[in-house]
Amino acid sequence: PGYAHLPREGAFTPEIYFDRGYDCRRFREDVVTPLETDGERRCCLKHWDSLNDRAHPPQWVDAPGNVVLVVDGGFLFHPTLEGAWRFAVWLHIDWDTMMRRAIERDKPWVGDADAIEERYRLHWRPTHEHYEERTRARERCDVVIDNADPYQPFVIDECDPIGRCRPR
Repeated sequence: PGYAHLPREGAFTPEIYFDRGYDCRRFREDVVTPLETDGERRCCLKHWDSLNDRAHPPQWVDAPGNVVLVVDGGFLFHPTLEGAWRFAVWLHIDWDTMMRRAIERDKPWVGDADAIEERYRLHWRPTHEHYEERTRARERCDVVIDNADPYQPFVIDECDPIGRCRPR
């Protein structure tokens, strides 16, 4: 999924990003549906190069019948993906940890920690807050893991099938 449907930097709100930031319909059609139990097993794993903001040539692969689809990403409770997941895990980190990791990860290609921090403060945080408020994704997961220390994650909530989370 990519960003082909978005206006250029600075021209989109969290609501626009939620609606058009990822091509969830294509992801469902080309990856999720083909890999369901009764799916055709032929899926396309690449469509968009978001770093360079351009399309990838489609790369279709035939998955074996026993493949298990594990998806890591944001906005996976977007309405377009409703009912796609049999088991969902929410990896929780606080905003300060997210910022610290973003600066460490993005500084080599962005070059400026202040620019990264501003982008997260003005775009990513409001966008994720909008997503979480609109979808209640955390409450819909089967388990919530504190991932502040990726070398020592721990379960903080387990949820029942209708989304009632209980602290551990």
